[in-house]
Parts: sequence; structure tokens; C-alpha cells
Amino acid sequence: MKYLVLLSFITIYACTQAQVFEATVKDLDRVPIKKVEIENLISGKKKRTNLEGKAYFKLDTTLLLEITSEAYDSKIVSIDPQDDKDTVRLTITLEANFQLLQTVEITSGRVKSSLNLKSMNVIDYVPYPNYTIALVKFEGKRYLSLNNQFNKPLIQRKLYFWQRELELKEDCLGNVHVLTNDSTYQVTIKDSAFVLIHPRKKADFLNEFGACFANFDKHQFYSIYELHDRVYNVFVAKKSNKSVLPVFSIFDEETYISSKSLLNEIFLLYNLQTFGMQNQISLGTWDGNLRDLAVTKRLVQLIAFYEALVSKASGVRAFRYKEEVVVADQVSGLIHKAESDGTFVGEFPFDYKTLESPWFMQDKTTQQIYALEKEAKSVHVYKLDFNLNEVVPVLTIDDYAYPENIKFDNGWVYFLGFENQFKKLLRIKIKG
Repeated sequence: MKYLVLLSFITIYACTQAQVFEATVKDLDRVPIKKVEIENLISGKKKRTNLEGKAYFKLDTTLLLEITSEAYDSKIVSIDPQDDKDTVRLTITLEANFQLLQTVEITSGRVKSSLNLKSMNVIDYVPYPNYTIALVKFEGKRYLSLNNQFNKPLIQRKLYFWQRELELKEDCLGNVHVLTNDSTYQVTIKDSAFVLIHPRKKADFLNEFGACFANFDKHQFYSIYELHDRVYNVFVAKKSNKSVLPVFSIFDEETYISSKSLLNEIFLLYNLQTFGMQNQISLGTWDGNLRDLAVTKRLVQLIAFYEALVSKASGVRAFRYKEEVVVADQVSGLIHKAESDGTFVGEFPFDYKTLESPWFMQDKTTQQIYALEKEAKSVHVYKLDFNLNEVVPVLTIDDYAYPENIKFDNGWVYFLGFENQFKKLLRIKIKG
């Protein structure tokens, strides 16, 4: 009986052991390379190869490993768990590199180049703590590029889309997609190469993921703007039965009434100034472009006022923050909160100070929420401090005029800026 119990214990123990990945790193002459750093880009965990060139990782989910050594070219491999194996083994061959790794260029006292080739334009990007996926244009051709924190390209793939417009979008599940004018493709890495999978119509992708901003175990949250971005609605969808319920609806009534009044004044003045065959509205030939109605100096002014008013940032946006959903609401001077199932928690006063037309963004790694506001050629950045219940200034992006495509990750603010007529990806470390 004692032996049966022991045998059962051994069987159970063996069945619960995690699969192991054994990496062996060698050079072109098949000589093991010691002290090579291998980093799991997903978890951030690092290991070094031993005297036999080996390193071991727990293989309970897909591994995305970057293999680096000063004397060799870096390489990235992806490994999936495999059935009926205790240990998955792979020999990785590195080629000698006699050039030093590219160092991080200091373009000013605090701005660092995150992706820098002399004649390359960065179109779009998705930042991560240890690497960046970028959509770039080089010598008239477009590429997907995976780069480490030393700016070194690890994986590149040429793109053959005929469409002029391309962008990268990360959905609420954490997947990255290439978006063309009418299609989308999910980006994945397999066998050290970019692979584009799950092609679908862009309209279908945006219908499913375009409005999704938070994903929990049992629920997903969506946000939708209405009435020229003056009404902001938040909904929760239950994954089990796809039922959708409203959570928040925030109305910027003052701005909406002002814009509506301006629009009515524009139509009235236009109809008073134009008659018969000159009046596009009465003829039914007007296509909705307000600037076509600017037939007098006063109409030019009114239309400019209206466009500035409706283009103003809404000052409202929802985010996942820890295990809750929070809505930053500068219009009402509040923070709205709901639980992960959509249950309303409450509204709390929040001091947005002198911010007039902010937009909000989030650091996806730290979950810190930021308010941004433009002033001339610069952008001021504030963090939302939930202990002080107020915004706190952290920095101003003024090293490059008109910074574009601003994003946050792992305590850095990333942006695109022009340098020698080329658009570069740059970043600044946020202190405090």
C-alpha cells in the first residue's frame, strides 16, 4: 500500500511539472557561446547561457526570446508549448558582428532617439517596455520593424500594400494590427519573422474593436462619441451572452449649444446673402462643406469659429485603471468610476486646474493616466494624481515643434518629431 501511494504521488507530480525550454546558443562553427543574454520580451525575465551555451525557461505559454551578445548579431525566436514533451530543445546559431551596437543618440539634454536611421521616416508605432514595433518608410519602401531598446532592428518585413494610408493599432486584447484603407491584418511573430494573419475588412474590425478600451475576464467596455464629440457614452458588454448595458453618458451641453447656435447663424446669414441659382442649399447641391458657404468676410469668421469649437478636444475619456473603469471628465470637473462588471461606483470631484481643452491618454504598462494640452508648438503633459485628486504637471514637449502621435509606455512619453526633414521616433523619460 505504501508503494502504491508513492507511485501515485510520483505520477501526479510528473503530470503537474511545467514543460521546459532548453536553448543552446552556438556560433557558426558550432562552438557553444557562454554568457549570452536571453530575455523573454513578454515577461521581461532575463537569463545567461552557461559554459555549455545553455539556458532554461519554463514553457507554460508562448515565449518571445531576444538573444543578444556584444560580439554577435541579435536574434529573436518564438517558442510554443508542445504536447507529449517534457523538454523542448532548440539550437540557436549567432553570426559574429564586428560592429558595435548602435548607442542611444542624445539629441538634447533629455530627448532620446528611440528609432533612428538617417533617411527613414517613422509612420506609426506601438511601444513596449523592452522593444518597439514600428511601421517605417525607407527609400520609398515600407517595412514593419521590431527594434530593441538600443535602436537595433531585430526583425524587419517589407510590406507590399498598394494603399497609401497605413497605420498600426493595438486592440483592447493587446494584439497589434496593420490597418490599410479597407483591410486589417494581425501582426504576429513566428520563426523569427513577422507574419500577418487574420485578414478582414477594416469596417468589421472597427465594428468589433474600434470602440473597445478595456478587457476584463467576463466583460468588455466600449466608448462612443456622439453629437460632434459632445456626448460621450460608455457601455459594458457581458462576454457570456453578448448583452450590452449603458454605464456612463456625459454631455458637454455648453459647447453643444454654442456650436448649434453658431451653425444656425451661419445658415441664416448665408441664406440672406445668396439668392436663386447662387444658393447651394436651396438648390440641393450643397455637399455639407461649410467652407463652400463662406461668401462674405463675416461668414468666413463664423465658420472659422465654428470649426475651432467643434474640433476642441472633448475633455472626456474612459480607461481601465487596475480593476475598475474610470472616466476622466474635465467638462464636469469629475472622475467617474465603475467596477469591472459595470456596476456604478460613484462620481468624485477632481481639480483639472486651468486646463481648457485637454485630451487624455494612458501608459499601458504603469496604467498612469495623463492629460495633454497644446500651446503654440508645444504640448504640456500632466499626470492625474488620484491621491491629491488633481492634475500635476510633469513635463512640456518643446524640444521639437509640433510633436505628433504621442503615446506613453513604462514611464516614457514617445512622439514623432522632424529631424533633418525626416520623421523620427523620440522619447522622454517622465520623472516622478
